[in-house]
Amino acid sequence: MTIGTGSRPTFLWLVTGVTGVIVGFLAWDDGSRSQDSLAAWISMIDAVVLSRAGGADVASIWIDQQWWRLATACLLHGGLFHWLVNIISLHALWPWSVAAVGQGRSVGVLISGGIVATLASSYAGEGAVVVGLSGGLFALAAVVVNERGGVCAEVRRQVVTAVVVCMVAGWVLPMVWASGPRLANTGHAAGWVVGGVWVLGLERSATGRRMDGRVALHLGVAGATLAVVLSSHGTLFSSTLGLHLLQQGRPLVAVGPLEDSYQRRPEAPERANALAYALALTGERLDEASVLSANALSQDPKNSSYLDTRGWVLCRLGEVERGLRLLGEARTLDQSEDPTIQEHLQSCAGAVLVRAVDAGQSATP
Repeated sequence: MTIGTGSRPTFLWLVTGVTGVIVGFLAWDDGSRSQDSLAAWISMIDAVVLSRAGGADVASIWIDQQWWRLATACLLHGGLFHWLVNIISLHALWPWSVAAVGQGRSVGVLISGGIVATLASSYAGEGAVVVGLSGGLFALAAVVVNERGGVCAEVRRQVVTAVVVCMVAGWVLPMVWASGPRLANTGHAAGWVVGGVWVLGLERSATGRRMDGRVALHLGVAGATLAVVLSSHGTLFSSTLGLHLLQQGRPLVAVGPLEDSYQRRPEAPERANALAYALALTGERLDEASVLSANALSQDPKNSSYLDTRGWVLCRLGEVERGLRLLGEARTLDQSEDPTIQEHLQSCAGAVLVRAVDAGQSATP
């Protein structure tokens, strides 16, 4: 069988061109803002830029109901490297998928796989902003592997190897590169399920009979993926959503998901700290925020974020001297030069000054 003779399909090059122009513009935009264009091009475009461009922002989807982002997110990529990997994979898989199920169905597989994968990844809380076409690529990979009549055995083996390597990389990458990008393994698995459903459905409608062991295999993968999505939603989604809402400056909305996150894991100091900080920003339930921040700080006394939260809560409670001391310690320990700590210091120092002026006025005969 000859694959890929003649010109490439217009759809394939259209996707390549459109996504390439988009990632180039966003990387330029991010680089011009951060003065670090090389990092934006190679590794990661800022999440704020991706969200503004139509990425699957967890808050915009689940709070603001902007469901259209599930589709537009598939056209975006986190950087040049991310785009290159996806486009090279698309060009490698596309001719085999077209040979297996035709071009029209391959388009349907790619689009539906991308949308479902983005939804699953967002619901599982895998990231504050999800972008990329890899879910659709995993759907195409499932077609290539399962449609045995149109693909040779060696190609199927190579695709399976690539899928396994990608999934393993998704698990290992956070361990070796804590600040790096994340591979949405849950979304990838969801995309694979979509591709498998397409193939099994087409074969069953054509033969009128049940498939072989692939049915049981895909049912197992689908069940496992659903279990992971639901479990991750319970353990990660609320935390991801709440923290992202805080970054967006929406503390009143963030309190709900952060409270849910804390109740699920009250022993986790980072969740207690996040809830305390949200409450401090709203100015509500400050006594509760004080207890939460104290508990978090007791577990990690040298954590600059916890010191900042504790100091800010104390300032909001009127204990400005104690708050200033902790905020000063937070600034000393902070390695990232977080401007928020400096803002809290200035605000708390301003409260001290106001108190001193008020005291002086009250003492004037």
